[in-house]
Amino acid sequence: MERISKPSKSVAIGRLLRRVTDNVRQRRARTHDPESIINDALRTMKERQIRNRERAVTAITHAGHLRFMYFNQRRVVAGLLKDGRRAMKQKDKEAAARLLNQASQEKKLLRQLGEGLTDASEQVDHIKRAIREEESTFRKATARALAMKSLIELATIERELQTIDAEIEREYGVKVPPKGPDRSGRSMGSRRAH
Repeated sequence: MERISKPSKSVAIGRLLRRVTDNVRQRRARTHDPESIINDALRTMKERQIRNRERAVTAITHAGHLRFMYFNQRRVVAGLLKDGRRAMKQKDKEAAARLLNQASQEKKLLRQLGEGLTDASEQVDHIKRAIREEESTFRKATARALAMKSLIELATIERELQTIDAEIEREYGVKVPPKGPDRSGRSMGSRRAH
């Protein structure tokens, strides 16, 4: 029976090295591809925009909840003060003292809620400003990305035309007139008969 030999260690290392080299080349080609860079940047901006909007929704919900609690607490304090004044008019000092003391405790909570509401409102305003700035940046970056894509496509078309011109010259021996501006600064297509 014939024995099948294993590849030597140097052969296995060579294969591994080729695989790693191929992977590095593919990644490097992808990272230098302008279109993939643009698409990655746009995707990142969209993800950031989604996260900011989620933060805004959370902050607005929290501020709305605090606003509800604040106005509810104001009603409680106003009701306790009104009942305390009524008890004083009725000469019920014990009930008046108890109600006014309770109103004083509720005012402390009201003050804390007011501070929390102010902080939450400032946070909402800050997030809204950040979203507006992010959207402005996103619009500008999108416009730049589209302009870059157009330039890339234009350069690709130019290269293809140059290749076609070179093939025509090589195959038929016909010199293709140059494209672009002539010595007077006008493009070749805009030349008028004098």
